[in-house]
Amino acid sequence: MIRKGFVVFFLSLVFPLFGQFSGVPYIENFAKENFQSKVWDIAQGINGELYLATPKGLTVFDGIRWNAKSF
Repeated sequence: MIRKGFVVFFLSLVFPLFGQFSGVPYIENFAKENFQSKVWDIAQGINGELYLATPKGLTVFDGIRWNAKSF
């Protein structure tokens, strides 16, 4: 009985450690100077792209690149 309790205790300490290092997202911050105008609205498409409505047009962020599309 003590051996079974020790195994359960040991596993409860070891398994949470494996989940700490997987799936950590890469986060990049952008400075205020990177934006040319104000953002009126933000939406996310089903493909994961971010759409930003600005006075100059629509800006699309695909996770890597910014693409500006003027009206």
